[in-house]
Amino acid sequence: MTSRVSNVIRIHEIVERDEHSNTVEHATIVQIVYEGDDDSDRQEFFIGSIEEKPDGVLVASPTSPLGSSLLGHAVGDEVEYEAPSGLQRHKIVGIR
Repeated sequence: MTSRVSNVIRIHEIVERDEHSNTVEHATIVQIVYEGDDDSDRQEFFIGSIEEKPDGVLVASPTSPLGSSLLGHAVGDEVEYEAPSGLQRHKIVGIR
């Protein structure tokens, strides 16, 4: 039986992120503020898989409603996605 780590390595592709890109892509850490929250209530999400995420950052799969709503957008963009609790709106306030 193949171990989980070797399976992840076998099926994943290494993607280099353009450090000068101003849009959300795979391997981006994005800061968002949900509609109605104060700008100081930022949440950070790593767009990628849990195996790749840096410590101290939440993960959003690029295929999840949140992750897919962020891809291709830039700082200042307001985006939305449908969650089980209803429509969620947020603003992108930082990308790194």
